[in-house]
Amino acid sequence: MPAGVLRVIVSQIVYRDSIRDSTIQIGIEELNPATYNFHVYPNPAGAQCMIEYTLSQNAAITIDLFDLEGKKIETLLNSKQSIGKHVQLVNLSDKILTTGLYFIRLQVNDHVLTSRLVINK
Repeated sequence: MPAGVLRVIVSQIVYRDSIRDSTIQIGIEELNPATYNFHVYPNPAGAQCMIEYTLSQNAAITIDLFDLEGKKIETLLNSKQSIGKHVQLVNLSDKILTTGLYFIRLQVNDHVLTSRLVINK
């Protein structure tokens, strides 16, 4: 990054309406991965990886795989799951993926968690 350039990452926007005197939060709530014990391993991964998470209540779960540009490659799981620890095995060898950085997004109801995944084929 060139000298003197400031990089800002916005994770939440708060909208204040002076006419109605109310506050509305806009965006997706991101949670601490420790809340759901969310892990992707091994990392870097070769032919397969495991996605592990723990639910404190029954929830609708979606797990998506994204490339570095943010393009969704595939939905790996979309189901309702019960309380407890869950482990999803992902076979990477049957997907057309090159060596590089990817993202695993876990959506639990309306909450989103993201983890990096390095694929080394």
